[in-house]
Amino acid sequence: MWTSITRGTSTSQSTPSTDARRPLVKMSDVTAFLESNPDAGINLFKELRPDVRRRLLVAGGALEYFGRDEIEKELNNADLNRDTIICREDFRNWYQKAVERSTKDSEETKDKSSASSAHVPPVPLPVLIKIALITGVPFIGFGFLDNSLMILAGDAIDSTLGFYFNVSVMASAAMGNVVSGTIGMQVHGVLDRLFAQIGITMPRLTHEQMELRSVFLAGHMGSTFGVAFGLSLGMLPLLFVKDHDEKAADKLWAQIDVNNDGKASIDELHEGAQKFGISITREEMEQTVRTRTGGKDGAASGHDYLTKEEFILLYKGAHSKVT
Repeated sequence: MWTSITRGTSTSQSTPSTDARRPLVKMSDVTAFLESNPDAGINLFKELRPDVRRRLLVAGGALEYFGRDEIEKELNNADLNRDTIICREDFRNWYQKAVERSTKDSEETKDKSSASSAHVPPVPLPVLIKIALITGVPFIGFGFLDNSLMILAGDAIDSTLGFYFNVSVMASAAMGNVVSGTIGMQVHGVLDRLFAQIGITMPRLTHEQMELRSVFLAGHMGSTFGVAFGLSLGMLPLLFVKDHDEKAADKLWAQIDVNNDGKASIDELHEGAQKFGISITREEMEQTVRTRTGGKDGAASGHDYLTKEEFILLYKGAHSKVT
C-alpha cells in the first residue's frame, strides 16, 4: 500500500498501475462541491478511516498555522520533476533537505546569539545592588506579614479552640498559617505597586543584559535574603505572646477567682482543685499556699490567698514537674 499526494488534484491508489488508469480530480472542483453541500462533507468525514482523519486534521492544521503561501513553497520544493505528484521518493528527498535546512538555521541562530552575547556590556555593580534591593524589599514585607500573622492567628486559635477543644499547639499554628496565607494573597503585589507609584523602578537594561547570569543572581539573592529577613522580623510578636502554660493558667484563674477580686482564697483554691479532680485536703492546700507566699520564713509568715501572678507561677511550676 502506498499513497501519492497530487498538487491541485487528489488521488489515493493501491498500486501504481491503478494510478495510471484513475482520472485525476481537481481540488478546486472538490472544494466547490463541499462548500455547496455541507452535509456531504460531514458524511464524507464520518466515512474516513481514523488514520485518514488524522492526516486530514494535521494537513488542515499545518495550512492554518503556516499559511497557504508557505505550504505552496514547500510543495514546490518537494515536486522537483513538476509532475504535480509527490511520490514517496519526492517526499523522502524533501524531508532530508528540510531537516538539513532546519539544522543549518538552528546553528546560524545559535552563532548569532553567541556573537551578540559576547558584545553585551556588563551591568555595573551599583546597578546589580539596586536590582537586588528593589527585588528584596517587597519580599521583606511579605515575609514579615506572613510570619507575624501566622503567630498572632495561631496564638488566638490556641487560646480559644485549642483550649476548649484540646487542639494541639502545632495544629493551632497550622490553622494560623492558613489565615496568614489567605490574607497574604489579598495584599499580594501591594508593595510592588507602591514602589511604582513613588517612582522606585528597576534600572533600564537591554534585553540581552536581562538575560545575563549576573542580573539573574542579583534578583535571586535579593528575593532570598529579603524573605529570610522579613520572616525573621515576623517573629517579633513572640515577645508579646504568652506561653501555653500561662494561657492555661489564665483560664483556670477565671474559674477559681469567682468573686473577681484579684485574689484566690484557700477555700476558692480548694474548691477549684476539687472541681478539676485534684485530690488535696484543705489543710494541704493551706500549707501549700502559705509556703508559696511565706518567703524566707516559710508557712509561718505566708498569707492565706494567692494573687494571679502567684497562681500562674505556682501552676507553671507544678506543670513543669508533671511534664
